[in-house]
Amino acid sequence: MDWAMRDLPPEKRYALLISVMVPRPIAWVSSRDTAGRPNVAPFSFFTCVASHPLLVGFTVMSREGRAKDTLANAESTGEWVINVVTEDLLPQAVQTSIEAPADFDEARYAGLELEPAVHVRAPRIRRSPAHLECRLHRIVPFGEADGRSNPSYFVVGEVVHLHVADEVLTDGRVDPLALRAAGRMGGPLYTRTRDILRFERPRWPEDAVRPAEAGPPGRVGDGG
Repeated sequence: MDWAMRDLPPEKRYALLISVMVPRPIAWVSSRDTAGRPNVAPFSFFTCVASHPLLVGFTVMSREGRAKDTLANAESTGEWVINVVTEDLLPQAVQTSIEAPADFDEARYAGLELEPAVHVRAPRIRRSPAHLECRLHRIVPFGEADGRSNPSYFVVGEVVHLHVADEVLTDGRVDPLALRAAGRMGGPLYTRTRDILRFERPRWPEDAVRPAEAGPPGRVGDGG
C-alpha cells in the first residue's frame, strides 16, 4: 500500500505517522502558570536536540486551533520539568492526557503527588524516577493554521538539573532494566522496555568487516 500525503486529510496522515514512528519516548511535562497552578501532560513527540548545551525538545500540537496549557505555561514562565514515564506510572500518565479546561488539576485527577524541583519553579512528579528540569531555549512553530490540528510548536528547553533515583542506577549509570520506561505506539497502544538488544558500535578500521562476518547481537536481560 502506498499513500501520497497530498491526497490524505491531516488526521489520516497523523494516524499513519504515529503508527510507523514507534516506539516513541514520552515527555511527561509538569509545569505551572503565572498564578502558580500546576499542569501535567504527556507528549510523545519527544527527542534529544543537542549535548552542549544539553537541549531536549517536545512538540505541542494545537487542538481546534487552540494551543495547549503546557505551551502557554512554557511561554509565560520559561520553565518546566520532564518526568520519565515508567510501566507502573503509565496509567496515570494516560489519565493526565485528558483535554480539560486550564483550571483543571490533572495531577489531582490522576492521584499524583507533586514536589518542588531544585532549580526551576515548576513542580516535579514525586514517583517518577528521573526528572529533567528545563528552562526555555526557544519555541519553533510548524505547520499550517488550518483550524484543526495545526500548527504545532516544537518546545526546546535547556536541561539545567537532572535527578535520577538511586534505585535505577548501576555503577553510576541509568540501568534501563531497572528504569522500566514506557513508550508510545500508535493510538491507545504503549510498550515496555524490558526486552533490550545490545549492539556495539563498530570502530574504524578494526571492525570494518562485512555484515555476514559479524556475530549475532547480544541480549540484555530476559524480558522477565
